[in-house]
Amino acid sequence: ARAYERLRKYDLQVADANQCVATEPTLVGSWIGRSIAYTNTKQYQKALDDLNEIQKRFPEEDIYQNRALINLELNKLTDSISDSTKSIENMKEPRPGPYINRAVAYEMSGKIDKATSDLETVLKIDPTYRSAKDILNRLRKK
Repeated sequence: ARAYERLRKYDLQVADANQCVATEPTLVGSWIGRSIAYTNTKQYQKALDDLNEIQKRFPEEDIYQNRALINLELNKLTDSISDSTKSIENMKEPRPGPYINRAVAYEMSGKIDKATSDLETVLKIDPTYRSAKDILNRLRKK
């Protein structure tokens, strides 16, 4: 499936990922690979279904950031915020991804103060994070 992804042959990636899940359902990588394949083909509900299945089968896996992004694509903003928050709570080392994802969901929800706060946190973690600077500047002009 990864080879097809690199070749941008996403329909073949999905077919191969389906085969991986069918033959190796006890391997988390099979499920993650298929959720990525579904995301690449914009089959977001199927990607979300796989991530939910991963959470059931492999509760030790932290799928929250991936699920937050898919929920954002599906315009499930409350779920995206919740999953981003869980990802933040589970981080061993601070990283910008979950904060910027939550900031975008907050902005889309009209919660500009919370979005601004998360973007400021991103810039504390990584002062060079260009998209965080751009979004923060845009929000401050509103």
